[in-house]
Amino acid sequence: MAEREANLSGMKLRTWLRPGMLIKRWVLMLFAGFVLTSLALAMGLAWIYRNYNFPESTAGFVQTITLQFIPHPWRELVVIAFGLGAMGYGFWQLSRSLLSPFMDQSPGSPALAEIIATHRFGAAEPELRIVTIGGGTGLSTLLRGLKQHNVAITAIVTVGDDGGSSGRLRSEFNVPSPGDIRNCLVALADNETTLGDLFQYRFEAEDSALHGHSFGAELDDGRIIRGESNIPLARGRISQVFIEPRNAEAYDPAIVALLSADLIVLGPGSLYTSVLPNLLVEGIAHALRFAPGEKIYVCNVATQPGETDDYKVIDHLHALYQHVPNILIDRVLINSNLAPAETRIKPEWKVSAVEFDGLHDMAGRVVIDKRDIVNPEFPLRHDPEKLAAALISIGRERLSSLGNRANENGRVHAVLERDLAGQRQRATVPSGRVPIEAGTGQRDKVAS
Repeated sequence: MAEREANLSGMKLRTWLRPGMLIKRWVLMLFAGFVLTSLALAMGLAWIYRNYNFPESTAGFVQTITLQFIPHPWRELVVIAFGLGAMGYGFWQLSRSLLSPFMDQSPGSPALAEIIATHRFGAAEPELRIVTIGGGTGLSTLLRGLKQHNVAITAIVTVGDDGGSSGRLRSEFNVPSPGDIRNCLVALADNETTLGDLFQYRFEAEDSALHGHSFGAELDDGRIIRGESNIPLARGRISQVFIEPRNAEAYDPAIVALLSADLIVLGPGSLYTSVLPNLLVEGIAHALRFAPGEKIYVCNVATQPGETDDYKVIDHLHALYQHVPNILIDRVLINSNLAPAETRIKPEWKVSAVEFDGLHDMAGRVVIDKRDIVNPEFPLRHDPEKLAAALISIGRERLSSLGNRANENGRVHAVLERDLAGQRQRATVPSGRVPIEAGTGQRDKVAS
């Protein structure tokens, strides 16, 4: 913790000293004013000391406060050191006193140096571009951790929730389910409390269609279950999920974000009701196959009743490859710390930690990355800071190995332009499907 605080202090100091901040010049002018004023006072005091005969009773006191017992030039150095220290500390405390009422209005907002730097130079180039795919609590947990870092975040969120208020909004207004998107917006907000209170507000008028609303799969036994909220209630092992309409088209900016990302993160979240539905939207899986960024599947830390009972990591991967055969997963991120699950998961919850034995079948196909990413107080969830730190570390390693992001982006520019041109032709294709080429050998090499 101490090391982290020291690093943050160093980053703030470098920000303050950045050329063009219009800070150093005025600090120097202020310092020059202090020096000139102090020099004038010193000359006046020196004149008094030389020309005024102090009474013998006060002579010793005057010699002490004027540091006559310290030889030159150490006497001057002591005075300068104390003066600079007092001036710096006073200036710092004065700035805090004047600005704290304004900064306290937005708790969790960027530091003052970052605000000024953004005003002077515009938004800083993000260290990483990360696209997250999922929904539910898992995705909002991930976003809550990522927002603390200098990264550009794009979230592709499932809108298939049909239970409770979201289901009523879908049926009455024919709109996508807002619940998971609302949670993600709250997680990304600088002030989660204020935005959370707003988005959780419920209209209470009894005669209103919005009363009680928030503001904001085929089984092994052959049964077909429709509706996300009904899947956990069926209590059967899922063999396949599908979406209706089956030819739903991807949002164009989502395709662009995928093709421009340094990291593409699948999960965490419900495998069948949060992660996979996004991959079944036409265009998403295709973009994933050709995206140059590293594709990471963040496996859940615990099983989910009615959906992934008794699932291991290998079962999650098999489900992904079954539904999207051409998907290329580069890495699976697994929680290695099972101690919290052993001590805190209660039997009545009917869940267990996701185990990772049997992964030898994936040797050579995917990188198995085991790290401590669990929330020790609630072992059914990931820890936002741990998970974000792990992903940032992976992203930095990848950029370091590539050497230059611009060169990598240049290699995919032609494919990006071609795919966007294909998407713009959708309106002229009767079937609603996009005629996209399979790609060149060079591009396939990049994707692999």
